[in-house]
Amino acid sequence: MTKQCQGCGAPLHDRTPGTPGYLPAHVLAKDSAVICQRCYRIRHYGQDEMGPVTAERASKAVLDAVSWAEGVIMVVDIMDFEGSLSWDLIRSCGSKTLIAAVNKCDLLPRKVADLEAVTWVRKRFTDLGVPATVALISAASGTRVSDLVNYCELLGHQRWLIAGASNTGKSTLVNALLKEEDQVHSATVSRFPGTTQETVAWSHRRIGEFKDSPGLVPPGRLSDLLPQSAAALLIPARALQGKVYSFSKDAAMAIQGCAAVVSMDGSDDAVAVGFTASDVAWQRANSTKLDHWLASDSLSGDEFDSVTVSLDVGQELVIHGLGSVAMRRRRTKLILHKPKGVKFTVRPNLIGGKHHN
Repeated sequence: MTKQCQGCGAPLHDRTPGTPGYLPAHVLAKDSAVICQRCYRIRHYGQDEMGPVTAERASKAVLDAVSWAEGVIMVVDIMDFEGSLSWDLIRSCGSKTLIAAVNKCDLLPRKVADLEAVTWVRKRFTDLGVPATVALISAASGTRVSDLVNYCELLGHQRWLIAGASNTGKSTLVNALLKEEDQVHSATVSRFPGTTQETVAWSHRRIGEFKDSPGLVPPGRLSDLLPQSAAALLIPARALQGKVYSFSKDAAMAIQGCAAVVSMDGSDDAVAVGFTASDVAWQRANSTKLDHWLASDSLSGDEFDSVTVSLDVGQELVIHGLGSVAMRRRRTKLILHKPKGVKFTVRPNLIGGKHHN
């Protein structure tokens, strides 16, 4: 029986160096060989020369595993909520139990109470028509992972699939579950998209068998259009930061090489707040020199398009796989400049004043 890499799930082999699952023959022959050369280099050197699993291969592996599972734990990144939803996964669940493990709650500002965040997430799922039970967690710190385990145990299912978009924290959640079991082995975690190659099975004394799975690639995320090194900079991994700027007419904000917004009709007391939870940040920009701000080798020549967006007070514009812009005090019409194919959402604020109909 072919052994799997316990880090990424790739079948272990000694045939083709430079491919997922490869180990030199003398290492593969050892009983202790449990992670492939690629995972070793990711863990110890922060390097992934082989690149991510393809979107098609990841989707097939996940959808095959859905049929095996009795329940699905869909990991969602609260920092990129709409961008990290996989509608193929949601639809494939059918009548199966679907738990949304909304991850990275530790990146939210302290002023956002847990109840406020849970209420916001539940309302978003209701508005989007997603029939999921919500569990707000931080897989990295282990916050409320035990509550998730308690709920899974209460349901009584013995086969769980952990799935979701890439870089939402699936493998980090797996490691939090394994930590409860005092297991020596662990899944490989990195900020590179597509680290997990195949489904990997684990056992847990309270919830039965569960599988980690490759990250799905929802269409329209900016981070999925970039090379790995650039994409890693956009993965939410830091406490959410907001940059506040006055936003009168023709004022502009930009994340260099990624996106820009320009006010079409802002008043003198209009205020915009740009949020990110990654290694990039919004900056004040000159609306007459946006070509300079948007030019970047990392986008590999992607063309930009421009969209007019109206933002009410209490609403925010979210650019999938990047960040968001919220308006304070005044309703404002914006021009959004973004790479073609990147999606955006206008939604009620996650942070700050909420929009009331």
